[in-house]
Amino acid sequence: MNLTKIGLLASVFVLFATPAFSSKWLQGYTTRGNPKRVYQRKNTSAGGSRSYCSDPLEGKSLSLLVPEEKVVHYSASAHPSFFFESKGAAYTSLLFTFVDPDVAEPLVESSIVVDEAGYYKISLPADIELVPGRIYFWHIAIPCSNDPDSNREVLAAAISIIPASEQLKLRLKLAETSSEKSKIYAEQGIWYDGVNYAMKANFPDFTLISLQK
Repeated sequence: MNLTKIGLLASVFVLFATPAFSSKWLQGYTTRGNPKRVYQRKNTSAGGSRSYCSDPLEGKSLSLLVPEEKVVHYSASAHPSFFFESKGAAYTSLLFTFVDPDVAEPLVESSIVVDEAGYYKISLPADIELVPGRIYFWHIAIPCSNDPDSNREVLAAAISIIPASEQLKLRLKLAETSSEKSKIYAEQGIWYDGVNYAMKANFPDFTLISLQK
């Protein structure tokens, strides 16, 4: 699939929020102080008019598990994971990309398959280690079923790595359950790690997608 048709512009995003997810499982989550804002626009169509594009997914049946705030959210892990939800059971192949805006080519570009409704976890290749403080972007492109080389929408979000403090490490070491760890991360404004442990506590049967280079 041609990356130029995805429109991987570092400053352009489509963020689909799941407020019920954050309010139910990440109680106490607040965005960290002085958040780095990102520009976003919704319902982006790449590679042509959406009126001529047959969507393999019904309506807004695919959503990234990210907050609705138009800012960068954080992870304390150099190897973070990303979650999305499929509300439909349509069989479709999507395109996942992970981007460093200072690098010409995507760090990761891989097709992923969604063949049933539920939650999905994407794990980056083990040899990719992210640099603290740098902003990265992850995208999921939804192809047109009648033209796989074009995309109906590109869903995207931003992430940055913030190393865990010694106090945070101690609190996590003393925590006995995934729910407790999720709450600790939420209180510190570290979204991606909080979601990871929330999923382990509430939906351990999520589908894992382990990417390889």
